[in-house]
Amino acid sequence: MRRCSRRSRNWRRSASSRPARTWSTPALHLVIPATRHVPPQCVDPKVKNRSRLHWWLAEQEGRLADPAAMPLLLDLDGNLTETSGANILLVKNGAVLSPAPRNILLGISRQVIIELCSRLGIPFVERDLQIYDALMADEALVTTTPYCMAPVTWINGVPIGDGRPCGPIFDRLLAAWSADIGLDIRRQILETT
Repeated sequence: MRRCSRRSRNWRRSASSRPARTWSTPALHLVIPATRHVPPQCVDPKVKNRSRLHWWLAEQEGRLADPAAMPLLLDLDGNLTETSGANILLVKNGAVLSPAPRNILLGISRQVIIELCSRLGIPFVERDLQIYDALMADEALVTTTPYCMAPVTWINGVPIGDGRPCGPIFDRLLAAWSADIGLDIRRQILETT
């Protein structure tokens, strides 16, 4: 299992115009802008590249809707892809759902979640996901190296599940991850924000 980077404990964004996101507030908000993800036929999403103009455009558009939100892009067919630095995962009926791998960077933290789901007996399903799936999810979360995983409470201004951060599947995954690395990830993040 990989550890969350101790160097990057503080997961606040550096852009001063953006409010910091923490678990002590209503968690992450995502917004789906009109800007689409670069198609895999143009740039393989498994390759990290420096062409970030589409993300910058998505951020500008997203700030108009919610200054504290992170953009979640769709592919050309309207399927969920990823945020600029995190994979999106949904929870529905006890299963963790991931966008199809063809459109996303296969993140290390996402892989940890796949392994934890397997060990905990939580189904992990990769398939095309639409906005409807996100809005009807019981829980939503993002995975990324700086803070392992974080709950999502709103997408496009609509509360996910009951609108509270950290649902039961999120809590099970975070507890298992913390146990594996011998560190209380939640406490580490809350103490450094």
